[in-house]
Amino acid sequence: MYTRIKNELTIQFGFPAKNNDIVWRLLNEQFNNSVMNGGFIAAGLYLLHMGTFLESEQKNEQALRFYLQTCYLDLTMGCPISGPPYTIKNVNEQYIRPAVFDYIIRMKKILPITRKDCGRLYSEAGKLIFEQMENIGLECTPSQSWPIIEQIFSERKIFE
Repeated sequence: MYTRIKNELTIQFGFPAKNNDIVWRLLNEQFNNSVMNGGFIAAGLYLLHMGTFLESEQKNEQALRFYLQTCYLDLTMGCPISGPPYTIKNVNEQYIRPAVFDYIIRMKKILPITRKDCGRLYSEAGKLIFEQMENIGLECTPSQSWPIIEQIFSERKIFE
């Protein structure tokens, strides 16, 4: 896969592809394949990898967006959500990967982000996931699920 992607990108760019570009394309392809095949647990894992990859490049706000997408994906696809109204009672928090909370806490220490900022980023980032997955049964929008995530963040003292 690495060699195939390297060759494709080299043709696309017109010069030898950099390792970071190859790794990013690989992660993105794996994410898309997981989504298309209903592998939402794997898809969330690729989102986390993409976030940590961006974090390693010091693209922290972009990394945070991927961590928030992971929260949204886990919350909305990891368990059934009935609604509306969408409430914390419809969700079992255990479906959200524990590591994602640690990553968000780390980003909060680096970025001057408020609860309101986080809600905006969550809605923007989640919208991409929602649009990609709406045709496969995703019904809960990021705006509808934000109060649930916000409650979980409050309980975990991520935002007080």
